[in-house]
Amino acid sequence: MENRINLTADVYYKKTTNLFISGTGLIPLSSGYASASENIGSLENKGLEITLNTENIRTKDFSWRSTLIYAINANRVLSLGPSQSFFPIAPTGQVSPVIVKVGLPVGTFWGYSTAGLLTTADVYGSKSVPKLAGVSQVTGDRKYVDIDGNGVVNTADKHDLGNAQPKFTASFSNTISYKNFDLSFFFQGSFGNKIFNLLQQQLEKTTTTTNVSTVLLNRWDSTANPNGKFPKVVNAPVVQVADIYIEDGSYIRLKNITLGYNLPKFIASKILAKQVRIYVSAQNLLTITSYKGLDPEANFYDQNNLQPGIDYGVYPNYRTYTVGLNVTF
Repeated sequence: MENRINLTADVYYKKTTNLFISGTGLIPLSSGYASASENIGSLENKGLEITLNTENIRTKDFSWRSTLIYAINANRVLSLGPSQSFFPIAPTGQVSPVIVKVGLPVGTFWGYSTAGLLTTADVYGSKSVPKLAGVSQVTGDRKYVDIDGNGVVNTADKHDLGNAQPKFTASFSNTISYKNFDLSFFFQGSFGNKIFNLLQQQLEKTTTTTNVSTVLLNRWDSTANPNGKFPKVVNAPVVQVADIYIEDGSYIRLKNITLGYNLPKFIASKILAKQVRIYVSAQNLLTITSYKGLDPEANFYDQNNLQPGIDYGVYPNYRTYTVGLNVTF
């Protein structure tokens, strides 16, 4: 095959200790502090990366080379000192959607499962369903699932709703040339990761004082819309981290595509140049995803590795077009 196919596989394992972490639940409230920062964390990463380089076609006038990369990484928290779990610090007025818990990956979303809205029978019937503790829930409010079956919905019913770690990532790049023309394009993708759509959660706050999402046009109302899919309007809603805001963040994106043309040498030589190349390129030209937010690559806390996969209206990767001229003397 004249070295036209090259396959490389790398297996790795890394354990990191004495991680500096900040959050609630690291020390008892009796200490007088709600949160703390300590060098107590440890976690492991292990995975596999496979790279396949191929020279698909090679002739005098035409060539085509490809690179395919597949990577899988398993992440797990090993220890948090005396604590088994904690919640990273969230902005004032919000609840952290992420838990850091021994045995789970970093970026695990922790919250309630839901089952639509509360009906009159759910609230006042002879077999009323469990309701959220500490909140006066009525018909038209969100129905949360009593996971442990103890007859009340409380923090013990919060559970693992998925995590921001992808099951695998992949990329595919190609370079094609024909005589004086060249074309290159690069796809990348992430598969199996979850995103917490925090922006959508905030836009669905059914307050009477702030702007809301248009989905609330389909809110529950006892007379106007008794079959509404979204909770009724109240002035001071208690917003919860729930499965309805956890979305599949998988995507495939055409990150870059470039088409170029090298002018014949006899033309380039007229301006005393060795090479003159004209090209057009585009970045982020195409994205395939089921995520409802602006960008599946969104990461609001990009400076905090403990809170990946949270979208709070992060400015999306923008699409750009470029026309260029390269002259080599």
